[in-house]
Amino acid sequence: MRKNIKNEKGFTLIELIIVIAILAIIAAVAIPNIVGAVESSRKSADIANAKVILNAAGTVQAKYEDLSTIAAGDYDVTFATPTYDANGVPTNFVSALILEINGDQPEPKFKGDDGTTNLATADRFILTVAGNGGMSVHVASATATLAEVSPDTNAVYE
Repeated sequence: MRKNIKNEKGFTLIELIIVIAILAIIAAVAIPNIVGAVESSRKSADIANAKVILNAAGTVQAKYEDLSTIAAGDYDVTFATPTYDANGVPTNFVSALILEINGDQPEPKFKGDDGTTNLATADRFILTVAGNGGMSVHVASATATLAEVSPDTNAVYE
């Protein structure tokens, strides 16, 4: 019986500390890479949605003659309530835009600085139509525009 007690094997404290240190080093390297990949995927999703919105806006201009002249200004694509006539024809530009993107109102994934001490999460896409007919897409929170999304350069400009 004494022989069995002396033959018990296990890890020493030093071995356990070394294993924990190795795991800590691996975590320190991996976590920033994972966070960076998540942020990159958020921006990529917003860029793809901006492309859809801009393409839909061009299609609306071509498809609906009575809506072909779009007034300059900002159009909330995410929280706008579309309106249609009795035949299901959109009654305004935003309604036609939402219909063109299959009724889905995209939700942005971007997180950025809204000018306060907090990191704000964008909750809406804003389509901006310039006086010269140019269009751009921005992501915004309820309180501020956070960034411009550029499908042409595949970038999000803060």
